[in-house]
Amino acid sequence: MAAAVNQLFTGKWVTTLVLVSLTVFNAVLGLRVESKAEASLAALAGTMKNVVRVRREGEVKEIEAEGLVPGDIVLMEAGNVVSADGRLFVAATIEIEEAALTGESVATLKDTATITVPRFPWATA
Repeated sequence: MAAAVNQLFTGKWVTTLVLVSLTVFNAVLGLRVESKAEASLAALAGTMKNVVRVRREGEVKEIEAEGLVPGDIVLMEAGNVVSADGRLFVAATIEIEEAALTGESVATLKDTATITVPRFPWATA
């Protein structure tokens, strides 16, 4: 746009119109591509459901993660997404990728030991 204004002051109307039209075309095209990408991402997010295997009333069921309630026993295998906070009862070398929460690039080893010290000084036991 600065080049178009410069050309406007020098009296080159054709160059000014070409520069303004190309800038508007580029902006419209960029908005259109961005809106299509957002629509595709929204459609993809709508098709992906986080399904969790739980043990309820002695039976193993697959439910959506939003349906988890306190008391559900979540059955996890390698590659599963951790859907909620929980306590480990039985674990054999489980490592959790916490990069989205902590920024750490290395997975954190978890165990079944009870946490006795609050993670945060303001938290109560």
